[in-house]
Amino acid sequence: MKERRKEKRLRILDAFSISVVVPKKGMHRLKLDDLSRGGAGFQIDLDGEPKALAAALPIATGDILDLRVYVNAGLYLPLAFRVARLDSQPRRVGGEFVAGDRPKRLAAYHRFFDALESILDELREDPDSA
Repeated sequence: MKERRKEKRLRILDAFSISVVVPKKGMHRLKLDDLSRGGAGFQIDLDGEPKALAAALPIATGDILDLRVYVNAGLYLPLAFRVARLDSQPRRVGGEFVAGDRPKRLAAYHRFFDALESILDELREDPDSA
């Protein structure tokens, strides 16, 4: 199958603390499935979340969401995110980061992603670790 994305995606390893938060949904860390220089894919609903609670945040393709990309437990980069794809069961959102009114934030994210990609290219798994 041909890759439809413009950017290379990185699967986020559990060893990293990168996560996303949609403040409009509440301050819950959401499972980040993949990350690219241009966007991300993540589950918008929490595991076991009641459907009524999930329905409280309707999302449609084309919506712009405020998104926080957390690089660790206390540091985040606020970005604007345009929804390009929405799957159900569980709701999974895919989309792109947009400059909005803060192009410096998007540029900072690009530098962060480039550094992360460079590190991941060189990481090796220790076969002796438990």
